[in-house]
Amino acid sequence: MNIKKILGIVVALAIVAFIGFNVFGNQKPETIDTVKTGTVTEENISEVLSLTGTLVPNETKDVYGQGIVNEVKFSVGDAVNQDDVVLTYKDGTEIKAPFNGKIIALNVKNDEVDTGAQSGKPAVSFANLETLKVEVNLSKSEASKIKKDQVVVLTNAGEKYAGHVTEVNPVAVTSQSATGSVTALPAVISFDQAPTDLIAGFTIDATVTTNTVENVLAIPVEAILYDKDNQPYVYIASENKDKKAVAKKVTIETGLQSDTKIEVKTGLEKGQKVVLSPDEKLSDGALIKEK
Repeated sequence: MNIKKILGIVVALAIVAFIGFNVFGNQKPETIDTVKTGTVTEENISEVLSLTGTLVPNETKDVYGQGIVNEVKFSVGDAVNQDDVVLTYKDGTEIKAPFNGKIIALNVKNDEVDTGAQSGKPAVSFANLETLKVEVNLSKSEASKIKKDQVVVLTNAGEKYAGHVTEVNPVAVTSQSATGSVTALPAVISFDQAPTDLIAGFTIDATVTTNTVENVLAIPVEAILYDKDNQPYVYIASENKDKKAVAKKVTIETGLQSDTKIEVKTGLEKGQKVVLSPDEKLSDGALIKEK
């Protein structure tokens, strides 16, 4: 083999090597994002509103008297039966218990003048502590969601009690607080079964079911993202033309939302997989691998 042929072969090999390096040597390895997915399911979704209320007796009564007190027969906290004589006056009049319950306030003493009628302070206050209800004050945004007969779950120290909304005041009430005036709409929640281990005056947590939809498509709330126009979208697990797993951006229309799931009205089908808590760098068409 002469020198020219050898040089020609060397030059050809160098050209091939140069082309191969530029075509393959500069290629970066494929980036694959590892993702966690959830499935589009069909289920019922309930929207709830969390409130805090105050336990109060279902039945209370303030009784006023007048004159010089002769004898007070009971003390605060004592149980009384209906028509028990609680106190008497020097003129022979008396105050009786209006129902079975307990005395929760007593503002008179033996041989003193009862001026409650003038001062507006009752001589005795009674309460039936066997049956309690929950009073809540609703803000303007909360008031629009609360309606009579809605189902409520009441929670105290881990114990749950069933109840429902029984009263919604037609007019909001303004009261004064240390920080200024507060306007709220009073409402009442009743227990379905009277509790025996709760104390009037304490607060209790209430979760009200405000709306429910049945047999709708739903996805975990952590799959939802929003674009600059506040349009919701998700990434679903799909395939590209090379049959490789990729993330596909899909715009959706949402509906009712619970603590964990959100209704999907359009854009998805049952059984599809959506990317959960997608990284902000994830993009449409990005290669993915499920955990």
